[in-house]
Amino acid sequence: MRFLQAAALAGGLVLAAPANAGDPAPPSLAGRWALEVDRMSQPPEARPRSVTITFKDIGPAWRMDVAITDPAGAVLRMGTDLPEDGGPVTFERNPEADSASMRMPSPGVMVLGLARDGIPASTRVYSVSADGAAMTEVASYLDAARRPFLRVNHFVRVPEGEGTR
Repeated sequence: MRFLQAAALAGGLVLAAPANAGDPAPPSLAGRWALEVDRMSQPPEARPRSVTITFKDIGPAWRMDVAITDPAGAVLRMGTDLPEDGGPVTFERNPEADSASMRMPSPGVMVLGLARDGIPASTRVYSVSADGAAMTEVASYLDAARRPFLRVNHFVRVPEGEGTR
């Protein structure tokens, strides 16, 4: 009888231990990401030449920097520090928004709310693939008829030290 109790106790301890204690940390948004422009839903003539987003964990906030090269070759750079507590911040030089707020509900996922003049502009969800090599941006807007629609963009991680694409 004691043997069965000891076996049950040992089995319970094994089940209570973390099963994946040696697994690597989940993929992070930190790093530089290049938009796969050819996968955009817009017509080719309306697409930017390139877009890069860089995320950096700076402690109680995340730094987000964006560089957009338009079809004519002009580059627009913008960025802001996004507090992890969801507090609103100014987002300068952003053509869509003048303020932003962010939360990270789980590792590798960021929800970003953008507004202009106090009116919601879009909500974006960034999520990193399990292998950490790709990131998807789902952006929610209102169309001209004030109906919601979603746009999905696909990014690839830019290896450290590599130039913009």
